[in-house]
Amino acid sequence: MKQLSDDEIIAALRQVDVPEPSPLFWNHLSQRVREAVANEPAPAPGWINRLNVAWAAGVFGAVAVVVLAVVVTVHRGGRHEVDSVPAAVTNGVAQVNDALPTLQDDASWAVMGDLASQLNFEDAAAAGLIATPGSAEQAVGQLSQDEQQAAVELLQQAIRNSRQTKRL
Repeated sequence: MKQLSDDEIIAALRQVDVPEPSPLFWNHLSQRVREAVANEPAPAPGWINRLNVAWAAGVFGAVAVVVLAVVVTVHRGGRHEVDSVPAAVTNGVAQVNDALPTLQDDASWAVMGDLASQLNFEDAAAAGLIATPGSAEQAVGQLSQDEQQAAVELLQQAIRNSRQTKRL
């Protein structure tokens, strides 16, 4: 079989006489298309709504992870190395430090670091994930009464811990 060039194929196609369809063809085709569209079932409220719900759930999950990381960080407070500490205080601190993993050993901290390294800040700002002035007050305002009380207790404990650390 011989390979034809494009020009040869076009010339061969132009030599073929293709008859025009019946004048009723277009009317019948149009009617069949109209009937097929009319008989088509209405689309289920599906993937668009599920996509919006999934997107909203993803944003909510990301915000929840960030809030959880902030609460854990505030709750644990900063760890400060102290050169000279009384023995009574050292025993209590040693017990607390042994109970808590260091940040390098904390898997959730590693996950947060990995997620933050993959974050495109321009996209995050466009999605409203960047903290803006007043966003903390707005977030606290959305907490329930019990959650607000727990946040106040955590903040008071962190302040007491920081004062004790400064005295030492």
